[in-house]
Amino acid sequence: MLKSKATESSQVFYEGNGRSITLENYVSEEVIEFLSRIQFGYVGTLYEHKNTREIILRMTNPNVLVVRINGQIAVTSLFSKRELKLNDKTYDAYYIRYLAADEQFQGRGIVAKYGVISMNWMRKVQEKPTVFYNFVEEQNRSSYRLIEFVKFKQIGGVRTIGFSRVFPRSLGGLERIEDFDAYPEFKSSLAAYYQKYNVFNLFDVKYELPYYVYKINGEIVAGVQPHKAQWVLNSLPGTLGKIALSVIPHMPYLKRIVNPKDFKFLGFEGFYFKPGHAQNLKRLLEGVLHDLKHYSALMWFDEKDPQLDALLAKKDMGLVYHFAKSSNTKVMVSFKGFTDEEQALFKERSLYISALDNM
Repeated sequence: MLKSKATESSQVFYEGNGRSITLENYVSEEVIEFLSRIQFGYVGTLYEHKNTREIILRMTNPNVLVVRINGQIAVTSLFSKRELKLNDKTYDAYYIRYLAADEQFQGRGIVAKYGVISMNWMRKVQEKPTVFYNFVEEQNRSSYRLIEFVKFKQIGGVRTIGFSRVFPRSLGGLERIEDFDAYPEFKSSLAAYYQKYNVFNLFDVKYELPYYVYKINGEIVAGVQPHKAQWVLNSLPGTLGKIALSVIPHMPYLKRIVNPKDFKFLGFEGFYFKPGHAQNLKRLLEGVLHDLKHYSALMWFDEKDPQLDALLAKKDMGLVYHFAKSSNTKVMVSFKGFTDEEQALFKERSLYISALDNM
């Protein structure tokens, strides 16, 4: 959420030898420009985010830790604050993203050193029970080792699911919800649907696009929240990755699905479908592609999310599904002030994964 200039603040908690670490409760133009030129991923999978500004400014309650060397940004990490409810109690939760280093400082131990200092400080200043969590590709060994070093533990995995249609069809019964408060009954149904998920925050974000629903005989049977995203795909793993980058972009119609230099797709989240209506959810996804003139989509689920089995029961997700499924991403968490019982309950429940956290 955007903050006004009056509420912007920063706190320097480390300074010396031309180096500093600052916690900023807003996202500055300097940070956005820095992140816009960073290449993310790991050996074999490298990509650039081309709409960083739009994505980062919609994340809830951003706090950015910035390491500067001689006045220049060297390392960043963003802590997006959310609310966690367990057994009628409320806790703080921070999703950690954009742990990134400027190319000239990579490989010098700077990310590890200041990442440890920053994480220890963030943990120390929390005044109530708090959980920190992030997603790390297992193949990204440097990030995985760092997050383990600062006492994060793996509790599960994230499934990246692709969905695509070369000729997406329109859908009768498709409607848009611009304001959930105008649909109190459905808002309550959606909240109940995600009642047993951790950090459900769909209602806390100001979205660019409306929430879409599919109605049959006046009844909402499926719903989804889309976001627009744009990446540059520099490398993808395996034979399918090579085909996606070098063959498909030259094939009529199929090139709509994957254009490595300008990969435009929708990120889906906030899924809703009534029992027995999983296929109608997929009809809705296709209808949203048609309505927004896109051909591909990505979505992210906790690997134990009960929605997955219903969604994937039929193998009709499209070509992008096969390119996306090779991702092996882990959910890493660190607790402060949680009892053993509270930690066990958090681990048992599915994590709500926002598309904005991955785009």
